[in-house]
Amino acid sequence: MKLSKLGLLWASLFPGVTNQSTSFTADVEAYIQEEVEPLARRQLVAYQFGKPLKLDTNRGTTYTASRYTRLPLPFAPLQEGVAPPGEAMTLQQVSATAQQWGDRVIITDVANLTIKHPLFQQACELVALQLPETLERNTFNTLLATTQVNYANGKASRANLLATDVMTPHEVDRIVGSFLTYGVPRFMGDEREDMMIEAGAYRDPSKSPAVMQHYIALIHPLSAQDMRENTTIATAWSYSDINRLYNNELGPFNGARFVESNMMPYWTGAAAIQGTASTSGGTLATNAGYQIIVTAAPASTSVEQIIYQVSNAISVTGPTGSISVTLPNVPNYIFNVYIGTSATPRSFCRTRPSR
Repeated sequence: MKLSKLGLLWASLFPGVTNQSTSFTADVEAYIQEEVEPLARRQLVAYQFGKPLKLDTNRGTTYTASRYTRLPLPFAPLQEGVAPPGEAMTLQQVSATAQQWGDRVIITDVANLTIKHPLFQQACELVALQLPETLERNTFNTLLATTQVNYANGKASRANLLATDVMTPHEVDRIVGSFLTYGVPRFMGDEREDMMIEAGAYRDPSKSPAVMQHYIALIHPLSAQDMRENTTIATAWSYSDINRLYNNELGPFNGARFVESNMMPYWTGAAAIQGTASTSGGTLATNAGYQIIVTAAPASTSVEQIIYQVSNAISVTGPTGSISVTLPNVPNYIFNVYIGTSATPRSFCRTRPSR
């Protein structure tokens, strides 16, 4: 493009003004997508293995189940004319207390009228999702409330576990063998007086896999990947795709059917957090040694996930002694601090989540 000498002179006398977008941001209409993006999915599987119970109205909140223990086997044959000594029946009972769980979302009329996406509808969907996830979390908490824990490679505690201590066929066989030894009832069978099983039930390929008696193994996806890296497991599961019985099932292996869930609790070990003793601010006993252990749980699930090692003994003096604890900065986690006079602290206090 050619400019005359007059045009060049005009441009030099009156330089141009550049209009940038930053000068007009007030006139920009922000774009918001019409649809709401989906949330990350949680695999809810534990509920399908529970037995629904019902409490009649006006009968309180305690459910009691009863059973009579089996009689001891006789030690000697009967003698003519002599009555057997007889056995006493023993009643066993276990009770559970029904609990109500719930939550709410409060939305003002102004918020519902002015926000682009329908808040009331979104709240209904979130509460509907929260309900089964709460049930799933509580189910896992109940299962984990037992005291029997088995660690891979025969390790004695969680603190002794190494990266190489993973789920293997040996661990599966060990647990299934223990269950069978104690006669733990299995799914799809066993619950009858006549324990005879047709010999062809396990060999006839036309039989439904439902006749196969089995235990259920709930497994975390990371542990499932450890299992898949074992060639024996990989082969077994590759042939079981058409015989899956349960939601999110991976397949059977040696008497157990594996079902995967990303809501399965797991733990990460961390170094101990040491407390600082003080002679004021509390009511701890005089001249006592205390130990603390700190755990951290995601605020979204409240399930303890990070386990810090037990602290050293903390000597507290004075009738108003206390222990102060400096917690790490882990966003969106709730901390529990357990305290006791042994290496297994019991009493605890809960802190608010760090944000």
